[in-house]
Amino acid sequence: MLVLVKKHIWNRWIGSAEQFSLEQRIFHAILLILLPILLISSIFDLMIGLAGIGLYLFFALACQLLAYYLSRYRQKSNIAIVLFVLNVYGFLALNYYLNSGVQGPTLLLFLLAAMIILVVSPDRLNRIWMLINLLLVGFLLW
Repeated sequence: MLVLVKKHIWNRWIGSAEQFSLEQRIFHAILLILLPILLISSIFDLMIGLAGIGLYLFFALACQLLAYYLSRYRQKSNIAIVLFVLNVYGFLALNYYLNSGVQGPTLLLFLLAAMIILVVSPDRLNRIWMLINLLLVGFLLW
């Protein structure tokens, strides 16, 4: 019985295999993991006086909610992925400057973001995303 409940919840939030490809379901799961993290982080940043970062995280939260809605309920995964990528790269560029540049964790986060983006985006866009990733990292290191 519990397994059926979990499967029902999973299919409701992530999507069923009949309705969505594996890449789309992974994308939905990633977005659903990011949403509470962004919410908690933004509230925490506002509480400790980092209003700029907190407000940016609320903006990122709104963008991720929109990406989830577009992908899950409007079947516009390509638009949602572009929104997700632009949001992630924008956040990472800002994070690079706020978290010690080269000595901070952001370069590793660029690698993680690139791997996630390669998994969820259509194959025809992978070269473009990698080029953007390399150019952005190169620009930040320059």
